[in-house]
Amino acid sequence: MKTVIQVVQHLRPGGIETMALDLATFCKGQGNPLIISLEGDRESALAAWPRLAPHAEQLIFLQKPPGLQPSLVIRLSRLFKRLNVEAIHTHHIGPLIYAGLAARIAGIKHLVHTEHDAWHLNDKHRQRLQRAVIKITRPTLVADAQTVADEMKKKLHSKQISIINNGIDTERFIPGDQALARQQLKLPLGVPIIGCSGRLEKVKGQQQLIMALAHIPYEIHLALAGIGSTETELKNLVNELGLTDRVHFLGRIDNMPQFYQALSLFCLPS
Repeated sequence: MKTVIQVVQHLRPGGIETMALDLATFCKGQGNPLIISLEGDRESALAAWPRLAPHAEQLIFLQKPPGLQPSLVIRLSRLFKRLNVEAIHTHHIGPLIYAGLAARIAGIKHLVHTEHDAWHLNDKHRQRLQRAVIKITRPTLVADAQTVADEMKKKLHSKQISIINNGIDTERFIPGDQALARQQLKLPLGVPIIGCSGRLEKVKGQQQLIMALAHIPYEIHLALAGIGSTETELKNLVNELGLTDRVHFLGRIDNMPQFYQALSLFCLPS
């Protein structure tokens, strides 16, 4: 049985992590798809994100501490050999550094690396580091959008980049009863609702969306799905702008089709 491993930085709710789970689901039955999380432990991850439960047997956690951990490369290379891995797919710079180097040490022929955004490439140190790792590991490079590919070509000096746009599971994400979805999410009926989903972090731009809300008609509401380190800051901003009755913090939502069904409009401010 073919063993294919995806490597992510962590398994907390997010776009990259959700995609990794979807890919593992689609590949099931065609081999032995596994996901390695550099950070975190199994018990904490499963408790924090119920969606991981069906994939529990496919998950490996390395509990990487903060900071550079060179020994992790050797640990991963030994793990790859023991599992007889055929292909490695890394997501983002951290997994590329550790798993990319480990894959080459272990003699694994197929190494794919996907970039899901390019904002981190504005950092000159990261540019130099990632260029060096790509030169050493020679992965097949994938970007999830043309804009990401353009930045990779410019800042990583990479020429051969495949573009695979993010897709939508149209059997899961379907139109539904808006009123029912709002009732279940405890959102107001009979008003336009703008929605945004994503980690509550600076790079996602929810603060911009909240500030914009103060300049549009009063009857329009905003629903934010997600958790993150800026939650308190965003709630304080809402209070300062007098938008408490119009902004709804929904926290982590596992039933995303229901969230989208409840909206009048979706906005991704990042």
